[in-house]
Amino acid sequence: MDHINTFSLDIEQSFETFITNKTNQKAVHISQTFIKDKQHFILYLYGNKGVGKTHLTNAIALEMQNDLPTIKIIRIKVNDLLSINSSQLKSYIQYSLIILDDADALYTNPKIADVLSKLLHKCQKLKIKIVLNGCILPNHFMLDHHLALKYKVRISNLDNELLHKLLDKFSMDMDIQLPHDVRSFISNFTSITDVREIKAILLRLKNYANEVVKKPISLELAKESLKVFLN
Repeated sequence: MDHINTFSLDIEQSFETFITNKTNQKAVHISQTFIKDKQHFILYLYGNKGVGKTHLTNAIALEMQNDLPTIKIIRIKVNDLLSINSSQLKSYIQYSLIILDDADALYTNPKIADVLSKLLHKCQKLKIKIVLNGCILPNHFMLDHHLALKYKVRISNLDNELLHKLLDKFSMDMDIQLPHDVRSFISNFTSITDVREIKAILLRLKNYANEVVKKPISLELAKESLKVFLN
């Protein structure tokens, strides 16, 4: 099945490295509770792009593998369920964790909901953990109401507090000396909604300082180098 990818774990994306604030701590708590729950096997994570869904799904997989190193984990896009036949569906019982990305496809193709419902029922019966993630939570009719969907949680958008924490962490990871006024300048960008964009901003700033002007990072340098992000 070419559309199935074995889950390649990133040891850096753990619960311990997930930067939290008062609004997204709930997502971490529910994810950790879900792992230990022996009665419920479906978790739905939703939130805008770049708020940490991939990090949390990786953290869940990492935690489960730490508890039981021999478990098998896969990742698949929900849209690819349409290309799975009945015999292929049965092959999923060998896995302990299935991660289903881009669950918003439930809205664009009703047939996906039927296939997904069969998979979820089978996995729930066999006590196989499933994590779905998407940008929005599907309406109740998109998922069979007989499914025990106890765990569903929204990961909040980036706010100023979280931006400050992420800037501190990423600048340290990237060996960037970030003055306080530059950090405040970047964190006040109203356009930043994606964690990956923060890394791109810091990388551009570092390269501009080291390779172009060959000067220490300052507020003036930041304003000059980050013009593209201000437009």
